[in-house]
Amino acid sequence: MKHRWFCASLFLLSLSAHAQMTPADNVSSPIIAANNAALKNTSLDPAMADAWLDAPLSANGDGCYLATHGKITPQAEYPETLRHIRTCGGFDAPYSNPQWVKKTCQRGMTKSCVNTSATGTYAFTSFASGLTDVVNLWFTSIHHPGGSERLAFIHEENVGYTGFNAPGQGWEGRTRIGLAYSNDSGNTWKYLGRIASPHQDPMPFNVQGTPYFVHEGHFYIWYKDRNASGIEGYAVSKADVSSVLTAARAGHLGSNLWQKKTPSGWNSNIASEPAFPAGAAEGVIHSQAARAADGNYYMLSTIMVGSSWGTTSTYVQLFTIDPTTLAWTKKMHVVNEGSAAFDPSAAGKGYQYASIVDPEGRANGEVGSSFYVYSGKFQDTAAPFKQALYQWQVNLSPPPGFYKQSRGFPSGTQGQNHWNYAAVLSGNHMSWNGGGFWWQPTDIYNRIYNGGASTGQNDGFLMIWTAPQTGNVRVRQTVRSAQPTPSCGDGVLFAFQKNASVLFSGSVAWDDTLGHSSSLNVPVTAGDQLYFYGTKGGNNYCDNLFWDPSIAYQ
Repeated sequence: MKHRWFCASLFLLSLSAHAQMTPADNVSSPIIAANNAALKNTSLDPAMADAWLDAPLSANGDGCYLATHGKITPQAEYPETLRHIRTCGGFDAPYSNPQWVKKTCQRGMTKSCVNTSATGTYAFTSFASGLTDVVNLWFTSIHHPGGSERLAFIHEENVGYTGFNAPGQGWEGRTRIGLAYSNDSGNTWKYLGRIASPHQDPMPFNVQGTPYFVHEGHFYIWYKDRNASGIEGYAVSKADVSSVLTAARAGHLGSNLWQKKTPSGWNSNIASEPAFPAGAAEGVIHSQAARAADGNYYMLSTIMVGSSWGTTSTYVQLFTIDPTTLAWTKKMHVVNEGSAAFDPSAAGKGYQYASIVDPEGRANGEVGSSFYVYSGKFQDTAAPFKQALYQWQVNLSPPPGFYKQSRGFPSGTQGQNHWNYAAVLSGNHMSWNGGGFWWQPTDIYNRIYNGGASTGQNDGFLMIWTAPQTGNVRVRQTVRSAQPTPSCGDGVLFAFQKNASVLFSGSVAWDDTLGHSSSLNVPVTAGDQLYFYGTKGGNNYCDNLFWDPSIAYQ
């Protein structure tokens, strides 16, 4: 076996236990669908330079997406704290072709939203009768009934100009779940009003939301609520789809269409006390849901990591929901990373704002047997807001011809799932360390883990996949720091190659928890080898990486 390596220098200190990033066997490795620069594209609005993804990416049903971004705003400019973007692009690059960036609404004397004809400036240009206290609105999910019509489920904050860190009001003030309607493919919107309100209207309180699915002709929406005892949980409301659409076309919500699940049954008082279904979700549901081809209903939740969150890991989780009992059952972690995988000096970090997108382009709460999950990943939540939009492909059952590095890794057997593990310079196979659960040579810090690796003092790591058959494979990978310890290390050199040809290479800085990504279609002949390898920069201190390539025959 002959190797021609791209990088050749190596070294490391001690190693923290490796958290597993993408635990499920039937989830692909992530790729970066939009990097920090794409999410901050200032070509349409300079304000995007200080913006961050602040809601799930919502498929619009036409190859384009809507998303709401927060931005740094001087107090004198309150409440103009948001930007809404319509962006188009393929599933691997949804931010590649931004169409417009708009403010929320034109504001009247009280800074509440008012009707306007300035359709090129504002996302919400019309408001149903009686809505005089609307301040800030977020797109959270889109429903496409057909043609140019769209319904949007809306997260609303600062109702009646509350919040903005006023004493006792927090940032969000009073919050609601609302509904908006568009008849021009989502370019302009009429806000129809509120369809769910927290019980007893606590403040501050974040209602989160709004995952939705359609079951037996009804919308089911989920959001955070609080019962009479002050216990918080996830509530559900429902409404007949055809009745909602009829009312929306007439410019209003209709009469008592939306009903909340309460201890005594379904109640049309949208602020009534909620009944929380059994097995409620963990985490935060600034997320989305869908009915899949297997007949199950799926929903995402996320959590960030750090003392302000009271958590030791950050994740994106997938749940199934029983449409009759409304009970939640955890199906899998899409991703799960411990606090050690983030710079401890960062203000906030991790995954939030998770979306479900169907590869067929549907935007009606339906997906097939395979779908994409997107989530914002934040390296920090302080300026300059380093962030990326990650994408995974979730298969409801492990597909044939799928070879992820971490899949079958714990067997401790070379060649398992067609993967082998070696040192870069010598090419010699590593030995299994059953006590530590990793592969290593005599250079003890040169290790390959379940979904990651670290470099040694004198050598680097090499993961080898051998093609079992001829065909075309899609290789997805994101290489990123797993031990961003300040003042420790100078980064890692990495490369991916087919036989002797380098296809993807670079270096990962010590604090780069967002990383470098590629998604490549590679023709292979049976016996071809794909190499994934890394070596130290100047030294191998803290040279720990998350790197879990997935390979799938097409």
